[in-house]
Order: sequence, then structure tokens, then C-alpha cells
Amino acid sequence: MKKVFEIMKNTPSLWKELKSESKPIVLYGMGDGAVKLLSILESLGLKCSGIFASDGFVRYQSFMGFTVKKLSDLEDELGDFTVLSAFATRLDEVIENFYRIAELHKLKVPDINVSGNHLEIFDEDFVEKHGERLDKTYNALDGVGKEFFEAVVLYKYTGELSYLERIEELRKASDIPYNPNGIESFADFGAYTGDTILEAKSLYPRLELIAGYEPDPKTFKKLEANTKDLNCHLFNALIWNEETELVLRSGGGMNTIIEENVLMSENLQKKKCASVKATTGDASLPFIPHLIKMDVEGCEAKAIEGCAKIISEHKPVLRVSIYHNHRDLFEIFEKISSLNGDYKYTLRQKCRYVPAWDIELIAY
Repeated sequence: MKKVFEIMKNTPSLWKELKSESKPIVLYGMGDGAVKLLSILESLGLKCSGIFASDGFVRYQSFMGFTVKKLSDLEDELGDFTVLSAFATRLDEVIENFYRIAELHKLKVPDINVSGNHLEIFDEDFVEKHGERLDKTYNALDGVGKEFFEAVVLYKYTGELSYLERIEELRKASDIPYNPNGIESFADFGAYTGDTILEAKSLYPRLELIAGYEPDPKTFKKLEANTKDLNCHLFNALIWNEETELVLRSGGGMNTIIEENVLMSENLQKKKCASVKATTGDASLPFIPHLIKMDVEGCEAKAIEGCAKIISEHKPVLRVSIYHNHRDLFEIFEKISSLNGDYKYTLRQKCRYVPAWDIELIAY
């Protein structure tokens, strides 16, 4: 991390840079990301001068006190400005639009906590406070993992598209770091509609035993339908560190999240809440898996605690999402390594995303 720390020492963070410039700041996109970003700007004493959306989504609707306009409208009103993206996408045509906008204006892609305190930003103070823990995690990674980690940290710090390009280069060039033929059983925590279960069937030729956990009731029905031809053990439950009931907030799609991980919930767009069952992997898994995937929208640390016995005694391969919160970059590694000291570690990205979502810590 010496090189990365040196770059950050001589480069202002995104947030420090915004404070030092005089150009207006505008947001690209609506939804929960924009709500969070507006609150961060306010906390830093920065003003948002407008919000725009892609032309096909503009109805000049009201959002958080702003009239949502076209990019050309704001150009007529403000001239030049700095654009902050306020949503996530993995659609190539939308990602290409980021680059088209970046040819016209300075464009930054802020990385905001999906889960927990979104007001905590990845800036100079964060790096100074957590530098030793970041460095310890970095040193535990293999060579490819170190390259991913450097790009992710520098992206979070600067919001620059160039570091997202580097992550994409690494994603395309990286192979599975463990033997696919050794995976005969798979547990999917956060199975969604079954996409990762179907992917696992194609990746692991000897896969026979599958368990899938999905807490959202509507999504669970789709999971059942999409995996009906497979021999799956399916659970309409959230993996946690104890047997309990939790309140789940859902917008009917991805990024379902437990209510206690939501800040400023009264302003966010995902309004539907329901009580769901939470269980542990140690108590509920019908078999000992060779591989566990955890993408549980900010509950990964709790999920690891709920699999403490399996991890410490059997050392399954772990693919754990570490993009929901800045602290995931080191806290997930610390939690796994405290349970079993025999793991090797690397990083991967499951698919191209803007911002740097779908980043996984792989322990094998």
C-alpha cells in the first residue's frame, strides 16, 4: 500500500477537491443515491445547483426540492459545472453515457455507503484513521488481489473513472483462484432470483448440493421458479448471527436491506417494510458447503458470525461482498481471519459496475 498511500498523500480526495473549486455542482440521477449524496454535500457545506437525468427519463418532475432537468437545460442555465453521478449501473450503454458526459464536464463517481452510515466518506480523515487496517488487509492478499485493492481504494478516494477502468481491466483478466472441480456443494446467501445459483451450475461441473437463502418474499418466489429444475434447498430467510426476526426494507428489486442499516429512512425511496426470519448458517445449512457466497446487502459481517463453526472447522471457500460499506474493505478480512488463520485471500469483481459494486473478498 506504500504506493497508494503516497498517491493519496499528494492528491486531494474527491470531497476536498469539491470544497476547493468554484464551479457549480450538479447531480446526475435520482433515487436513494441522490438522497444520500445531497445529505453528504449538505454536511460538508457544499451546495447542489441542479439535478439532471438521461433525456428519456426527464418529465421535469420534482425531486428533493429540485426540478429534474436535461443536461442541456443545466448547460443553458449554468454553463460549465462538476457532475456527480448519483446512481449505480452495470448497463454498457449507460456506462458509455458517463464517458460522453465526462468529455463535456468534469465528472466524478462518488462511492457512498450502501449500508449503514452513508455520511461516513472515504477521505483524508478516513485513510488516516484506518490506514493500518487497510495496509494489513492489503498485505494478506495475493498479487492480483493487491492490484484490485489498490484500484478500489484509489477509486473510493478520488471518484475517478480511470480507476474504475483499471478494475474492469483486472476483472476481464482474472481467473477463478481456486479449483472449480473441488466445489461439490454451494450455499448462496442472498440468492436473489437464482442468477448466482444458475451461474454456479455452469462454473462448477461437479456441483450437486445447493442451498439458497433469500429474505424478500416476492423475490423468493422468483427464486423458487427459476431453480425448480434443480435440486435446491431454499430458505425464505436472511442469514444473521442468531435466530431472530428482522425488519426488511424493500423496493421490490435489488438492494433489499434491513431497516437497522438504513439512515434517513424517511427520505429514501424503498418504502415497503416487512418482518422476516433471520437464521444462522451453522444452525440451518443442511450440509457443509465447499463454497459460500455472501451478498447480503451490508449484513456480511453478521453472516460470517453466523457461520463461525463451519468456517473455523471446515474452511469452505468464501466469496464475500465488500462494497456495501467503506469499512468492509478491512472488517470482513479481520472477521474471517479471526475464525480461521489458514485462508489465502484475493479480490474479484463479479461484473462491471459503476460505481465499484460487486467487489468480492475471496478466502480459499
